[in-house]
Amino acid sequence: MERRKALCVLGALLAGGSRSFACLWDTDTLADEVAIQADSLDLILGQFPHHGDVYYKMRIERILKQGEMSQADLNDIAVAYVRTKDFKSAKKYLAKALARDPKHYETLSNIGVTAKKQGDFAKGAEYIEKALAIKPGGHMGLGDWYLKALLWRQKHEQANPQEPVAVNFLGQLYSESFSTKHYGMDDAGAGKNMGKLRQAMMIKNDQNFADGFLFFGDYLKGKGALHLAFLAHTRAMMLGHQNPDEIRRRRRAYLQYHGTFPGKRSKRSKPIKASMRNKPWAKGIAKAESMINKGAEWLAAYKATEAELLKGEINEKEVTIKMVEARLAQKKIQRVRSI
Repeated sequence: MERRKALCVLGALLAGGSRSFACLWDTDTLADEVAIQADSLDLILGQFPHHGDVYYKMRIERILKQGEMSQADLNDIAVAYVRTKDFKSAKKYLAKALARDPKHYETLSNIGVTAKKQGDFAKGAEYIEKALAIKPGGHMGLGDWYLKALLWRQKHEQANPQEPVAVNFLGQLYSESFSTKHYGMDDAGAGKNMGKLRQAMMIKNDQNFADGFLFFGDYLKGKGALHLAFLAHTRAMMLGHQNPDEIRRRRRAYLQYHGTFPGKRSKRSKPIKASMRNKPWAKGIAKAESMINKGAEWLAAYKATEAELLKGEINEKEVTIKMVEARLAQKKIQRVRSI
């Protein structure tokens, strides 16, 4: 029943407010999903703590003043320069770190990520592969997923619109990784949970990787979290995914199979007319995009508040995430939880 309700709600979202669907994407149903997977919503909207430029500039100044740098300091200052988009300085310190220890996992990994941020996916993949040879589990348990994402982007980042990409970054066909006949029917075993962890870390580590959001949306859809899946797919579209038709297929599928499950059909549910399936569902999409934009506004507020608290401090570490969130609460600035 709950799964049918979720389908009804998201189907209505896609219908853009049509009176034939009384269950338009309402706050209650989204809240139900968020109560179970609030972290997923925050990851999709990007509304989790990111340090701002002020934080990283303070780090640079502090490390420069201390004189001699350890391997960790070299990497810290390099990352800070990357965050402030001073790639020339970042490379200088990473080169020093590499010369000091050519087999240092963090250094190799940071060189790879820096190259990726500059759009050099080939070099990024080269150094991430070297890092994984030292630490196969990779950063935060991602294993070789980050490497696969870089190789995928090296090949498909500038995809020809006339020849859209057919597979995701793990090599799965888009046509097979999203079934229009199953909603929330996947098993939730330990392997699936690890899959979610890796997917979540993929988009947390790279908020600009469109295919990561598409892939995460497919996972959420398989768990029956259709509002969240729709948001993830919309975020992928907003990031310029290389196969927009597959995203359109996913978003329309929620309406097309409204109330339908393998071998079952709600007595109240009727097949959606073909003429309705091809509508753009502009209102529903606009609501999803609005949530994503509000998530970006929360992040901007977080960074601005962090900068306020950092005034007068010498060490950026004196201002913690808890302190920033407490000040946001005082300002009554809250994370997005509804449309």
